[in-house]
Formats: sequence, C-alpha cells, structure tokens
Amino acid sequence: MVNTMTYKLSCDFNDVAPLLSPARLRGRDELLADWRVVPATPGLYAVWSDIAFDGMNSSSLRCDGFALAYVGRAGGKGQGALRHRLRQHLRGRCASSTLRRALAALLRKELGLQPALSSSGKLQLIGDGEDRLSGWLSDHARISWMTHSDPAALERALIHALSPPLNIEGAPRVSTLKKARVQLLQSARALG
Repeated sequence: MVNTMTYKLSCDFNDVAPLLSPARLRGRDELLADWRVVPATPGLYAVWSDIAFDGMNSSSLRCDGFALAYVGRAGGKGQGALRHRLRQHLRGRCASSTLRRALAALLRKELGLQPALSSSGKLQLIGDGEDRLSGWLSDHARISWMTHSDPAALERALIHALSPPLNIEGAPRVSTLKKARVQLLQSARALG
C-alpha cells in the first residue's frame, strides 16, 4: 500500500485512490499476457519504478517498494482508451510514447540505446533498443490505473501536486529530464 504523505490535490484523495493507492500494481509481463484486465475506457494511469534516476528527485509516494515515476491519461471526450495507451507504452515505440522517450533519454548509456530519426523525423531506437527498453520496463516498472470520463484536468492536477520525475508537462522540477531528452534528440540527429 501507499505511504501516508500529504499532498495538495485539487480533489479528494479517495477519488484517486485506485491510481495512487491501488490494491496491487501490475507488471508489464502480466499485462502482455492478458490485456483484458485493463479497461478499454478513458482514464488515468501511473507508472511506478523501483529504480531512482541519477540527478532526479524520486517521488516520495511509494507503493509496494515502487516509487511513483509517471502519471498519464488516456482518452476522454471520445478519444482513446487505457488499454490502447498502456500498450503503446509497454510494447510500443519511442515515437508514440512520451514515457518511452523519457526512459530512453535517462537510460541511453545504461542500456546502450542508439537513437536515430526515422524518415518521418520521429525518434526511434536502432537495433534491439526498443526490446531492451521493454525489458527494463518488465524488470523495473509497475502500473496502476483508474477509469475517468474526462481525465485531462485531473492528470494536470496530479502532475503538479506530485511532480513525478518522468513527467515534463506541468511538473515543477524537470531540468534533468529535459536535458537528457535534448541530448537524446541531438544524438539521434547526429546519426541522421
């Protein structure tokens, strides 16, 4: 269960308890085995990590030995669903996942990732880089989620209040992540 930190949220904590204090966290491999456990509806999701990133404050919000690392939303107003968005993050490509781009930037040297730009100008990882990033997610990340019909405002409030280290938009402290993402993009451009 989650620790008892106090945060200034613009909502009642009970409204977001399924996200921030879930009954259990789910691993990537468990979700890949049966995506039906993830609702095909709009909502919010949280990514938790058992690894602290160099030069970044890890979240003091913890659950089962994992620290809150990222908060995101899927859909709302008829656009997208949790199941689809989590698939993009957990088995997709950097080009379609802000979370994967953040992780690739921070783990580039550790995982030996080689970024490049695709013919359409999107970031991609060369060789088995996406597989190595997915392996890291299997080993070190866990997921929670909650359904919500219009998650955008709630996502912004949670990011601002909790400042997860892998979020850029709306988070108060992001200089280390921004610098790493700029370096990743520069490296990709250098490779052509």
